[in-house]
Amino acid sequence: MYCGERYGPDELAHHTEPVHCGRCITCVDKPECFSCRLMYCVCDVHRYRG
Repeated sequence: MYCGERYGPDELAHHTEPVHCGRCITCVDKPECFSCRLMYCVCDVHRYRG
C-alpha cells in the first residue's frame, strides 16, 4: 500500500495492480495510487501533482 488511503473492493486494482509505465526508475511497476516525487518524473500516471 503506497498511499495510505482506505479502499473498497471496487478500487482494488487502483491500489494494488502495478502500472508498467517504464519511464521513471522510481515509480515503474507501482500501482496507480502511487505519487512519484522525483523531480524529473515524466510518467503521466504517477507524477506528483501536489
